[in-house]
Order: sequence, then C-alpha cells, then structure tokens
Amino acid sequence: MDCFKCKKNVAERDVIKCTGCNMYMHYQCADLSETEFKKILPMNKIKWKCPPCKNKRLAGTLGGTVSPKFKDCATTSILNVDTDALTEYMDAKLDSLRQQWQEDLNSAIQKVSKTFAQDINRLEKRVASWEERIKELEQNFTASHSPDVTLMQENNELRADLENLRAKFDDLDQASRSCNVELQNIPDKKAENLIHLSIEVGKLIGVDIKASDIRSVHRVAPKSLLMKRQSEVVWEFLSDRASDVSDRKPNNNAKDNSVKASSSQVRQGGDIWVARGLSGGALGVWGLGETARLHAMRAKAKSPLHSRVWHCRVHTRHIRARVRLLPAELELGTGSLFFKIRDNISSWVLWWRQCHLRMGAPQTPKLIEEDECLPRVAALEATRQAQQERKLERRRGPSAPRRRGLENELEGERRRPRRKPRKK
Repeated sequence: MDCFKCKKNVAERDVIKCTGCNMYMHYQCADLSETEFKKILPMNKIKWKCPPCKNKRLAGTLGGTVSPKFKDCATTSILNVDTDALTEYMDAKLDSLRQQWQEDLNSAIQKVSKTFAQDINRLEKRVASWEERIKELEQNFTASHSPDVTLMQENNELRADLENLRAKFDDLDQASRSCNVELQNIPDKKAENLIHLSIEVGKLIGVDIKASDIRSVHRVAPKSLLMKRQSEVVWEFLSDRASDVSDRKPNNNAKDNSVKASSSQVRQGGDIWVARGLSGGALGVWGLGETARLHAMRAKAKSPLHSRVWHCRVHTRHIRARVRLLPAELELGTGSLFFKIRDNISSWVLWWRQCHLRMGAPQTPKLIEEDECLPRVAALEATRQAQQERKLERRRGPSAPRRRGLENELEGERRRPRRKPRKK
C-alpha cells in the first residue's frame, strides 16, 4: 500500500491508519517519532486518529455543530467499537482458545493415562512372577536344610566302606613292602652301583647277599632340595626269607669287629642304620593302625625307650638296627608285623649288653626272652634316675626333707647331755 501523504510504499511495521479518514501513512508522515509509535498499544492503534481529524472533531464540539452521521460500512466496523465490544471479542477469542487447550490437554492426559496403566499392568505381572519364584526358593531352601535320613545313612555307610578300604590298602601297602630293608646314612655318590654297594654292606654284617636275591635297589628321593641328610637305600628282596636274614644276621655277628670294608663309600661318614622298609601310611589321617604305630615307633629316635643295637664295627663306624620297645598298652597280637620284626631285629640285645657291661660280663651278646629283659630294664632305669637325682642334689644342695633331717640330727646332738670326764 502507498502512503496518503508521501505516496510511497509503506511497510507493515511502519504503517499506521487513521480511524477518522481511513487513510494509511508512515508514522513519520503523521508527525510521530519512533519511540512514540512504539508506545502506542495495539488496542489503541485501531482507535488512532491523525491530527487533522482530531482538530475537526474538536472544532465541531466547540462551535456547537453536530457532525453528520455517515452510513459508511467502514466507519461502523468492529475496529471502531468501544471497549465493551472489544472485551466481548477478546472473551470469545479466549473461550475458543480455552476450549482448544482443554481438548488438547484431555487428549494428552488420556495418552499418558493409557501408557501409565500399561506400565502398572506389566509391573503387577512381574511382581506376581517374583512372588512365585520366591516361594519356589523358600521351598528349595527348606528342602535343602531339612535333614535327610537316607542321605545321612548312605553317608555313614560310605564312610565305613572308606575306612575298610583304607585299612585294606594299608595292609596291601605293607605286604608289598614286606621284603624291603632300608639302609640309612650311606653317603650319596655319582654313578654309584647300588647292587655292588648292597653286597659290600652284606659282607660287613656277615650276610651272604647275592645279586640274584635282590629284585631292585633304589634310593628314596629327598622331600626337599635343601635337605642335607643322605637319602635312604631300599633293598627289595625276592622273598621275605632273604630280608629276614639280612636284618637278623648282624645280631649274631656283633662280636666280629675285624671286618674290613672294600668300598670307600661304606667306610666314610657316620653310623649306618638298618631297618625294615615299612611305610607309615597317612599318619594322623588314617588313624593309629598297626602300621602307623610301627612308623611312630621308628620315627621317635630320641625317645628314652628307643634302642640302638650295635651290629658290627667298621673302623670308626657302626651298623645299627632301629627298633623300639612297645609299652604295654600298645602291644599288638602275636601274629602282627611288629612281632615278626622283633624276631628278626632283636631289641633286647642292647639292654642285655648294658646290664652285663656294668657287671663285667663278657661282651658277647645273646638273645634273651622278654620276661628276663623287662626286670633288668626297670632296674637299669631306676639306677639311672637315682644317679641323676644324686647329681642334681650335689649341684643344688640337699633337698628340703633331707635338709630337715640334717637339722633334726644337729638339734639332737645339741640337746644331748655331755658326759663328765672321769676322775683319775
């Protein structure tokens, strides 16, 4: 559109319309500044009049003239109504907007409520499934913790069978070692011939051991590389008779002290110990069975009841047999392995020898019976304890009872009246 005054094109942001003459013009052509134009509210723009129209209206009112009524449709439009009409228009517009907003809000609420209801239904289903699973877990827990008599009975039967199998396995293990003899404290040597070494040791103890009697000879591997102890040599004979002869013969040849050893490996080192090659089993796990007791007897070398039997002497060395006296409560049956070993390696030789050495008897050992040995052992132990007590008394002084006895004797001598010397 064109401006009424300058006849130029008017932009919508700069146009202003006069309600009196219905003409469009620039706000600059209407004598309005930019700040004044921006201050005019939209509701006041529809009622704005240019300065000439305002002056005409003022002149008409001052002169008492009545302005003619125009029947033009433009002058009677909704833009020229008063404030009440404007409020009615705005109310109608707002009512339509309110209704539209309410419809939009209701539709949004319905959508949200539908999704919320679906989520609640899913949650209820999950809670129901969880409750079922919890019930199953509770049932399983109670079933697992409730004592089952059949399982307990089966467990006891299996334990009994296991103990029987362990005992049988232990017996079989000992039976497989019944022909074994151990040689301890023989120095190790590279590229050694154990069969030749076995024959040399047999010569020293007076036993004619042939290579045909030996099934195998081997050294026991050490438990740790840090161990400095010499590993044991195990003879495995073809029969139990050969092993019995090998560990029984030295007792009868103990008087032979002139045997010379041709092997330097046998001459060097400390004492050589000869023992039955029995295993101790899983001591402490399988219980104290017969073989475990035998192993305990052999293991306690520092026990006072442990005997060391001298078989023969090779220069400064001794070949000895390791056995141990059994207390009365640990004695086994007559057919047990211990009595078989006792018949082969006699533990009574040392006690007989100790008793007879003190009495000046000849040093030739002989086997004696158990009934003869035990009283001598008890007497020897009693004398040994008495000697130790006397040594302790000399070091510490007399004991309290002995001290009181000496004091009483001194007191009695003081109270005893003195005899008067006789007159000559």
